[in-house]
This record gives sequence, structure tokens and C-alpha cells, in this order.
Amino acid sequence: MLNKQILRIIGVFIFFDGLFTLIFGKKFVRLFRFGQHSGLYRRAIEGLLTWPSWALRAGAAVEAVVGMALIRKAPMDAQSLYRFFARYYAFIDPGWRDWFYRRAHSTYDLEIASRLSPGGDVLDLGCGQGANLSRLLDLNVPFGSYTGVDLSPEMLAEARKKFKGQSNVHFQHLDLEKDPLPEGQFDLITSTWVFEHLEDPKQVVDKSWERLKPGGAMVLLFIISTDTFISRLISRIYPFFSARLIREDELQAFPGIQSIERFFGPLGELVLVTLSKPIE
Repeated sequence: MLNKQILRIIGVFIFFDGLFTLIFGKKFVRLFRFGQHSGLYRRAIEGLLTWPSWALRAGAAVEAVVGMALIRKAPMDAQSLYRFFARYYAFIDPGWRDWFYRRAHSTYDLEIASRLSPGGDVLDLGCGQGANLSRLLDLNVPFGSYTGVDLSPEMLAEARKKFKGQSNVHFQHLDLEKDPLPEGQFDLITSTWVFEHLEDPKQVVDKSWERLKPGGAMVLLFIISTDTFISRLISRIYPFFSARLIREDELQAFPGIQSIERFFGPLGELVLVTLSKPIE
């Protein structure tokens, strides 16, 4: 078991280091340019920066393939994945927003701010360390209460430490597909980068729809499957992290679709879906 954990950690590190270097090239390598100029590590980083861009990316592609081969020997379930990343997620998360899909996340911010009336109640599906709560606070949206639910106790522990002392903020451990959602009605239900880990997203949406107040909205952000090279590549990688790309027909089966916005990036097509529940 220990050998698998070590193999898993090494594989994940090698894969993502190779993938990010392949995508961002020297911009990513420069993030690791610290330490003394005379040190062996610093000289190695400086040496990489002298490589031609094509050679650096070719080496990164090989590195990513090696990492993927190691991960295949010890694939990660969702809980193991987020247990591993819990301590480092706050460092990694800005990359998804600022490097990968900046426009998608800025549009998402505007959408949740416009959809939540002052004093409204929020349910966050797969809240992780509370990134969406941070968004609401940064946007100065005056919400009434926030309830974040997640499968990972480790991610929730980090969220509770981060938002300790806020009486209108609650976190709950549950499995979105197996457990009932928190009681009550919510004005806004959010979710980012979670549906990829669900076997049946429609079932979770239907269950959440029952918790949505009339006039309320669900705002969801996730990757879908398309007929492109990058999509086919990611669809082969995601299963090693207990994830998959959501099919277009699954998306179209969601109730109350009001809008679908599409954004292209290094992991494929990201969609921002807004579902609106009519007032009865």
C-alpha cells in the first residue's frame, strides 16, 4: 500500500510538471527559479531556460507520458486525490483561474453576483476549501448564509480553518451522489470543477433542483467532451483521477437551462451553465 502511495505521488508530480511545462513553457519553469545562483538546483533551472522552446516542450511531453504511466499503475480515487492535494490546493487553485480559464472564471464571478439577491442563501456543491465562498466575499455579495458540502474531510478541514469565526458559514461532509443534500431552500446553488467526478451528474442536478427556491438559480462550471484532439487526450487522462468529461447530451438533459457559455482552454471546453427555476 505504501509503495502504491509513493508511486502515486511521484506519478502525479511528474505528470503535472510535464503537462504544465508543455502548455506554458518557460513561463512555468520560471516559477521555480529560486535559491542561490551558485546552487545546483538554481543552475539546473537556469539551464532549462536556455533550451529552445521546442526542446523544452518535447522534454515536457516525455515527462508527462512517464508520469501518466506511473499513475496508471496506481490510479487515484477522488478522495485520495483531494487528500493528496488538500495542503497545496490553495497554491494550485489560482492557476486554474488565472492561467487556464481566466475569462471563464471572471464571467462566473459576474454570474453568481448577479444571480444572488442580498441576504440570499447559498449551497456550494463540492466546495473544497471554499474557493467559491472567497469569490462571494471578494465580490462583496451580501449573502445570508453559505453552506458548503464536500466529499473530502481534508479539504473541509482546510476550509473550516480558513473561514473560522464566520457564523453564517457552514461546511458539511457528504457524498453528492449517495447522501441527501442539506435541508432547506437555497437562492443560489453553485459548483465548479466537480461534475467531472460524478457518475451521474443529472441525478445530482435533479436532487439540487429540489433544494432551489422558485426564482433561484444554479450556476455550474465544468469540462465537457468535444470532438477535438485536446478533448480526446484529456478523456484518456481523467479516468486515472476518477474523473471524466461530461457529454453534451448529459448537459442538455439538465432542467431549467437558461444559458450555456463556452470557453476554450488547455484542458478542453469549459462550460458555464445557468439553470433558472421559475417562480410558481
